Amino acid sequence: MKYDDWKLASPPENDMVSPCCGDDYSRKRMGGEYFCDKCKDSFDEPEEESEYNERMRENAMEERAEAKRKYNE
Repeated sequence: MKYDDWKLASPPENDMVSPCCGDDYSRKRMGGEYFCDKCKDSFDEPEEESEYNERMRENAMEERAEAKRKYNE
């Protein structure tokens, strides 16, 4: 694909990721479980990448706040 074609192309439609680590996933059984391709964990539903990133950001902020509270004790 030429650079100009790539630059003008729309973003991929599937922005769903596994909720465990944000990697790609596979569906092993129709209507059944999903499995993370990276860590092989199973889960019920994939998550939008933006939601996964927001959740990870919030978790990091909570961990920093907790560490700061422990340090100030």
